Amino acid sequence: METILFNRSDIRGKVVELADKISRDYNGQTEFIGLIVLNGAMRFGTELLEEVSAPCFVDTVAIESYQGTERNIPKLTKKPKNDVTGFEVLVIEDIIDSGRTLQFLIKWLERHGAKSIRICSLLSKPEARRVEIPIHYLGWEIPLEYFVYGGGMDKDEVGRTKAGIWY
Repeated sequence: METILFNRSDIRGKVVELADKISRDYNGQTEFIGLIVLNGAMRFGTELLEEVSAPCFVDTVAIESYQGTERNIPKLTKKPKNDVTGFEVLVIEDIIDSGRTLQFLIKWLERHGAKSIRICSLLSKPEARRVEIPIHYLGWEIPLEYFVYGGGMDKDEVGRTKAGIWY
């Protein structure tokens, strides 16, 4: 049985709220890089950055960390096009569970000279956390048992285009 967790207007409202906070925090600074984690955060990330008033570059990164619903060791499969050296980077993620994927990405960004790194995630499963990740901007926390899809997220590559977020 499919159950909707957040509808399209819920998500839209949260995007505007998060974009306002990000705009205030980056106001008056030089351009930052909005780094969208593919594929799941593409929809959320593009909608979010459309609403951010501070100047930014948009880039993407891809990390494999799942096969089906099973977690694997994270692996970078697409590097950012832009050099992150000296830039403030806002990592935009769809969901954070164990934190291992973001820990991997944060270490990679640090090794490649990012000036600072902030994290924005639409969803978080704090009960699944295995490593501490500072989440600067968060949409919602959800229960551990929910495997969500829709709104850009998939369940075995299906469901990304569904409006809203389902479980």
